[in-house]
Parts: sequence; C-alpha cells; structure tokens
Amino acid sequence: MSGFDLFAVIAPLFPLILGAALPFLFRTSPARSAQLAYIGALAALASIGIAIAGGLLLGSSEISSASRFPLRLDALGAMMAATVALIGFVVARFARRYLDRDSAQQRFSLWFSYTLAAILTIPLAHHLIVLMAAWLMSSHGLHHLLTLYPERPAALLAARKKFVISRLGDLLLIMAFALINVQWGSLDLAVVFNRAAVDAASGETGSLILIGLLIVLGAITKSAQVPFHTWLPETMETPTPVSALMHAGIVNAGGFLVIRLSPLLALAPEALGLLAYVGAFSAMTGGLVMLTQNDVKRKLAYSTISQMGFMMLQCGLGAFSAAMLHLVGHAFYKAHGFLSAGSWVDTTATGLAVSPTKDASPAWLLGVASLVGLALTGLAIAITGADLEHKPGGLVLACVLALAITQGLVIWSLVLGRRFWVPKNAAIALGAGLAVSVFYLIAVGFFDRLLGETISRPLLRIADPTSLAGFILVAMFIFAVLVQTFRPAIAASRIGSKAYVLLRNGFYLGEMQNRWLKRIWPVERTKQNAAR
Repeated sequence: MSGFDLFAVIAPLFPLILGAALPFLFRTSPARSAQLAYIGALAALASIGIAIAGGLLLGSSEISSASRFPLRLDALGAMMAATVALIGFVVARFARRYLDRDSAQQRFSLWFSYTLAAILTIPLAHHLIVLMAAWLMSSHGLHHLLTLYPERPAALLAARKKFVISRLGDLLLIMAFALINVQWGSLDLAVVFNRAAVDAASGETGSLILIGLLIVLGAITKSAQVPFHTWLPETMETPTPVSALMHAGIVNAGGFLVIRLSPLLALAPEALGLLAYVGAFSAMTGGLVMLTQNDVKRKLAYSTISQMGFMMLQCGLGAFSAAMLHLVGHAFYKAHGFLSAGSWVDTTATGLAVSPTKDASPAWLLGVASLVGLALTGLAIAITGADLEHKPGGLVLACVLALAITQGLVIWSLVLGRRFWVPKNAAIALGAGLAVSVFYLIAVGFFDRLLGETISRPLLRIADPTSLAGFILVAMFIFAVLVQTFRPAIAASRIGSKAYVLLRNGFYLGEMQNRWLKRIWPVERTKQNAAR
C-alpha cells in the first residue's frame, strides 16, 4: 500500500472513535454535552477533510484495490462523508442554541453523535457486514431522535411507522447480502463486483436479478419512496435539527446505497427498471402533493420525497454521477431549508403566490417559455460540448432540464407581470436560465470524472424498459408544469377541487396506515410505560 492508502485507511477511524467515545462523556451538564457533540462533529469534519486534502496533494483519488480493510476512503465515499460531516457540524452548532436549556438537550446530544457516527460509517464501509451494521445503527439512532419527546403522541406514531418500514427494508437487505455471500462467497465489495461481472458475462443472471430487486426495495424504504413515504411528512413533532440531519443524511442513505452498489445493480436491468418506475412515480406524487401543503415543514418533507424520487430515477437510468450530484445538492439545500424554516414562513407570506395577468395569457406564455427553455438547453449543450446521446439517460435528463427552465421562466414572468417584458428583466431571465443549464452540465461532467471507477456507467438503449420510464417521467413533468401553470383554473373546477382534497391529504394513504398501526401498536400503551 502507498502512503496515502495507509492514511486513507486510518483517517476514517477518527470520527467513528469519537462517535463511540462521546456517549461515555455525557455524564455532565446538558450545555457541556452539547459542546462535546459539537466538538465531535468538528473533529469528524476535520479528519475527513485532512484525508481528502492528503489524497489531492499526493495525486491519489481512491484506495488501492488490493486493500481489504473494511473501512476505506475512495472518491465516492469521500464525497458523501464530507457532505454528511459538514452538515452534521452545522446542525450541531445550530442545536446548541436551538435546544439551549431544553430538557431533552442532553439526550439529543448523545443520540445525535451516535447517529452521525453511524451515517459517516455508511460511505466509508467497503464490507457489507460493516455497511449493514452502520445502516441498522443509523435507524436505531434516528428512532431515538424522533422520540425525543415521548409525551407527544404524533411523534410516537411517526417514529413507529418509520420503525416498521425500516425493519422491512432491513430484512430485504439482509436477505440480499446473505444471497451475495452464498453466491460469491464474500461480502467484500471489490470481490463481489468482480465475481458478479464474471457471472453476468457467462449468462448466469438469475441470482443477480433477485439480489438487485432486494437491494432496490431495501433502498426505497430508506429514502421514503411511495408507498413507504408516509412517515416522513408526519415527523413534524421532532426538533428542527433532527429534521435537518434526517433529510440531509439518513433519507439520502438509500440513494447512496444504490450508487455504491451500482457495479452490481448495473448487471440487473430489471432492478434498475423497477427503481426507475418507482422513482418516477414518487417524484410526480411528491411534487403534486407538495403544491397543496401550507405547512412549511410538510412542504419540505414532500419536496424531499419528490427529489429522492428523481434521484432514484436517475439511478434507474444509469446516470449515477448525475444522481450523486443531485444527492449532494439536495442534502445542503434541504438542511438549509429546515434550519431556516422560520424565514420560509415570512417569504411565503410576502408574495410567492402568483396569478396570471391579463396581458400575459398562461397558455401563450407557457408555449413561448417551452420554446425558450428548449433553445437554452440546446445552447448549453453546445457550449459545454456535452455528449448526452451516449450518456446514460442523457436525453431524458436534458428534457427534464428544459422543462425546469420552462417552469422557472413562467414563474418569473408571472411574478414580474408586465415588467417581465422590459429588456433588462428578460435578459436577466434568459441569462439565468442559460447559466443554470451550463453550470448543471459542467457539474455533472465534473462529478462523472471525479467518481472515476467507483460507479458504473451502463449504456441504455431507447427501447429499454428503463429508458421508457424516463420518458414517462418527462410526460409527468409536462403534466406537473401544466398543473402548476393553470392551478387557479383547475382548482375552480369540480374535478380539480376533489383532486385538491385528495392531494392535500396525500390520498389518505398515511391515515390508512396509521389506523392499522394503532391497532397493533397503541400509542397510549407506550405513554403509560413512559409515565411509570
């Protein structure tokens, strides 16, 4: 092993040692415990940052393939670990003030450090036993964070629903990893990937399909995909720092698992097809329900469901580098969204609601914006030289990018009204749309090169079922753009008003699951036990 390889093996141990040692130090005041949690998060961030800096200085980006140490630092793991560590540090700093003098501050500090250590282990694990242990620990820690106030029935109900869904996902993953061990005689990722590729080349794909399906189903339970999503919008009773950590680290773990195991999943197109369809449906459902919510945190939760769905679709299309870019961006965006939820209330109340003007008909405006969006996307592709034709899901993602620019232009024009057609305002809108497109394509290319051999890049044909899911999503996005643009007219119709009620209540799926859960696990029983 080279010097950096040895350093990269040792460096990931520091945040884990700190996370394991911190609970023994919490026999102190709540304020001191919060300070220790903050120091632990800072130490984790510093150790990973030093490891990444050392790799860049020494010209190495990943661990030697000859190493079999269960905790290793490669480009993909470093990217995810740095994201989690930085967000964990910010959340720990925020929580010191947010929970100051709160009766639950000390318990929060303990379980926060425990959960952060578990989440940091997931991207560093290159052995499936270690990965599974970290996966279980993160769920265990999150359950205690969700039940930080056990006297609140709504918090208990959401935590129990998450507990049941997580155990289902855990069982599926354990079954998948057990089959991997039986099939290839190892749980080390490097060995598994190599032996799976040999089996796929020889035409032995039966076990690959089953293992891939089990992994995909386990991942979507972790990332709150439909129909396993209902617990996420119901976690409003948990403190804001928990919501930020949960949406930025734990919910993203399902997507990261798929990206980490992409060399294996790419050999099972049926599994990727299922992932693409589930992701497309979740992105559509979460986005539409989000439009009907007036509670800021519930709106953010449904936004997470939609964003995770889109990321899963990207994985299903084989665009794992684009999915990783989405995962990192979403983590920071959603952590900021929850930590600044109070200011979101003021922003929403001061004028984000827009309505069509008499001079700019939405139908006419939508047509013009669509043409402009397509033109800007094409220009961005020409400027960056992106070869989307030969990229996994490239054409589908380009269509979605064009639709996103279209929607942005429509909203911006409705906000400005007649002032949109002022040359200066129109130039700003066009420049911003082009800049976003160029930046996105450059960022995807950068992530693709940076991740190197740590991800798979399957080539999908237009006729593949997985690609069909992408075009179905494009149709869904077009439908969503139409719904949002013509929302006032749709809401005024009889069918639209009934659909609004269904969307507002999440199609009542959460209520049906709550009734079933209350029958087998009554909330009152735990309240009585807590009182004793």
